[in-house]
Amino acid sequence: MTNSVFLLVHPMHSCYEMKKQFQRTYMTAKFKKFQRELLGKISCDLSSCKKGVDISKDEVAEDVMFEESRRCVTFNVCFHKDTSEVDCNCRLFEYRGILCRHQIVVFIHKKLNQIPDKYILRMWSKNVKISHTEVRISYDNGAMKSKACCFAKMCNAFYEVTELAEDSEDRYEKVMERMYELNISFKEGSCRSNEDISKVHQKNPTSCANGFGIPKESINILDPSKRRPPYKRKQSKVEKVIKKRKESKKKTHTTSNKENMHKQIDESVEKVVV
Repeated sequence: MTNSVFLLVHPMHSCYEMKKQFQRTYMTAKFKKFQRELLGKISCDLSSCKKGVDISKDEVAEDVMFEESRRCVTFNVCFHKDTSEVDCNCRLFEYRGILCRHQIVVFIHKKLNQIPDKYILRMWSKNVKISHTEVRISYDNGAMKSKACCFAKMCNAFYEVTELAEDSEDRYEKVMERMYELNISFKEGSCRSNEDISKVHQKNPTSCANGFGIPKESINILDPSKRRPPYKRKQSKVEKVIKKRKESKKKTHTTSNKENMHKQIDESVEKVVV
């Protein structure tokens, strides 16, 4: 579903920028859950606010339906000024990954139009890249994709580094520093483009397969649709006894039904003759 079609199907009834932010990013099902919380803020009210140097503690009162009556429940919300993060004791975001209505009330009260990136989870994004799409599939040598091959090679190399660094604090800190530096440099656009990577693989097309330690003879894999023929699992003695009892019960039940039918027929015939 494109963004234009999505906006037509789910029109924006509020002027909050945070709703537009989630609508552009989240999938339909998760956006509906956020929209439910946004509408639920109508039953919430900011009752008190205690401002500190770095943290302000707010109390949000919500009218909750309990059986046939309404009750006022108070939730404690902490707002961190440095990071613009909001913590609520209802723990909806921690358990479900969706901003709760109490957090939304505090965000609106603090006049924060844009929600921090922490609360926009990558797993609910419409443009998320699923990891299993990067798995190398090689039914034959020509089916191997350079992108998936590079992904798998990097994973294998990183696994080796983590095994060497997991027992040492110094190595762990060095790995994390390098990862942080690489992350920043790649985000700034200093990494090579996909075209450069594809050129490298065109020059040496067998480098990916050999990088995994797979011999050339085993690159060609049989078609997975050609499975082995079906077979019967070996049954234990207990299973065989239970199966025989069930079969005997079925036979006795069918024979008894037949006898009853014959008796009914005979009785009906006798009545007609009389």
